[in-house]
Amino acid sequence: MSTFGYTVAGFGAGADQGPQEITVDAIDFNGTTSVVRYANNIFQYIPAENADPHTDFTHTISFWIKPSTLTNADTLVSTDAYNTFPSNAIRFASNYIVFEYLGSNNSNVRFIQSSSGSITTGSWHHIMLTWNDTTPTLYIDGSLDSHSSIGNGTDITADATDATDFGQRFNDTGGYDYDGCLAEFYIDLNYYTNTTNFRSTAGKPVQVPTPISNYFYLTGDSTTWANQGNGSAGTQTLTDITDCADSPSD
Repeated sequence: MSTFGYTVAGFGAGADQGPQEITVDAIDFNGTTSVVRYANNIFQYIPAENADPHTDFTHTISFWIKPSTLTNADTLVSTDAYNTFPSNAIRFASNYIVFEYLGSNNSNVRFIQSSSGSITTGSWHHIMLTWNDTTPTLYIDGSLDSHSSIGNGTDITADATDATDFGQRFNDTGGYDYDGCLAEFYIDLNYYTNTTNFRSTAGKPVQVPTPISNYFYLTGDSTTWANQGNGSAGTQTLTDITDCADSPSD
């Protein structure tokens, strides 16, 4: 657990209240048996991407990772029925990050993959994917990434009844487990033009932006990890989760 101060002005009578402490914690996955499971789909509030009638697909996903190892197809998060329709996942392709949105069939998919293999082991990295309607923008460590976008899904939606696993492909024993730390996992339904509200110029977390309703903000250590958002994550179960040795604010 670690904290850092930042100054918030305009509270109360308008006077500067001085440094305010934000606690930033992180959890550690062992790469074999660790998993955090939610009974509900944390992607469920992302609006369906429909061509006719057109529906706004706007949303943002932000998180911090510190991988201990990186191999192809290691999975940070996935929903029930991974790689079937519909499902969602965030995984690695060695040291690239990949976001998967699978809709109703093979014609309704979107894959967003970073263009630079800049994810390294042993270091904290901030990842933010933000969609302005159907246009994705990817930031890695605060820098714009010229990602590749594969697929033109016209019926991408999330099944709210699907459960969600962090640290592995859902219910998969194929060895695609995430080995490393995770902090500050956030989803909301806004578009952000930069990472200012998520990542400071010092490369550390700052206060997350005020979201609209139905969002997820997963944070804490191995004993306090919980959803601070008002989206319905359902029952949370932690298996073989430990505290990370440090957090991105250190």
